[in-house]
Amino acid sequence: MLKALPLSGEKSCPAALMLGSFPGAESLRLRQYYAHPRNLFWPLLSAAFGENTPKTYPARLRFLKKHRLALCDTLQACTREGSLDSDIKQATPNKEVAAFLRGFPRLPVIFTSRTAQALFARHFKSVRQGRREFCLPSPSPANAAMPPGEKQRLWKEIMSRVSGACGTGL
Repeated sequence: MLKALPLSGEKSCPAALMLGSFPGAESLRLRQYYAHPRNLFWPLLSAAFGENTPKTYPARLRFLKKHRLALCDTLQACTREGSLDSDIKQATPNKEVAAFLRGFPRLPVIFTSRTAQALFARHFKSVRQGRREFCLPSPSPANAAMPPGEKQRLWKEIMSRVSGACGTGL
């Protein structure tokens, strides 16, 4: 059984929670979110804020805190060969996500893929009520159908809608 990474980024006064599905093989190996060099998460996120992509993982975590973003995955554990979400089996919801969101009832959630959004809808009904949700185009190299420029435009648009007061995204 594979185990997820802990919640990272801004935990005390977040503007939004970004949720993926489950870390890929490279992220699990390095114990870093979005560690695969072809994954566009960090370049898209930094471009959305008009900044250069942080090069080191500690700098990436500081970037999340600077922009008041918490980062986690919807699943705590699963079995999976490789890194594709379609291969996830025996999925266990991430209790850390539910506990975190209970502390911030108006905190917006930003999904990094449709799979993450579907898993959240299935497993986290108790913390969805009245919460704004946004779904980004997946930054995964497996999602190459959408041109990078279009992904970047959508990421910037969504990120501009969630900066605001602590825990409210307003």
